[in-house]
Amino acid sequence: MIHYPVTSLPHFPIASSPHFPAIPPAIPALLILDVLMPRLDGIEVCRRLKANAGTRAIKILGLTGYPDMIPRLMEAGADACLCKPPELWQLEGELERLLSALGVPQAKVSG
Repeated sequence: MIHYPVTSLPHFPIASSPHFPAIPPAIPALLILDVLMPRLDGIEVCRRLKANAGTRAIKILGLTGYPDMIPRLMEAGADACLCKPPELWQLEGELERLLSALGVPQAKVSG
């Protein structure tokens, strides 16, 4: 299991209610993105995120059950891709590499 200090990872906004105002949305540092999703597929989501100056720096790890989709996802701007279901060591390795590129302190890995 990978453990990261909570302070080193971005915080996500919580839903608002009439009694609790919305917290301004945070931009994640890393996104794990499935290729096949309803309405808007992961390739288009990736393309839009990388085309927007405000979200371009987000590291994107694409996941797909279709190996032939990997080149399209990489062309759309994904930083890495894995086939589903990924082996735990593959997922940990890619997350470690992407978070390291973001300057996140090295994780403590435990079995």
